[in-house]
Amino acid sequence: MPEMSAKRSEPLIRMLDYTQKWTASVDWRELDACNAFMDPDVADEEGRRLRMPGNVSA
Repeated sequence: MPEMSAKRSEPLIRMLDYTQKWTASVDWRELDACNAFMDPDVADEEGRRLRMPGNVSA
């Protein structure tokens, strides 16, 4: 059973790792370019995802 528990926690750990990297790399003076404040439905329709700052591709 411990193996099953570890496998189920991997996505959470990856998400937290990405979140920590994203938060550390944000220039908190310029948030518009990262898609962080888009309406989630509009972002989904347009295929936009939360990007690491510095990535200029849509």
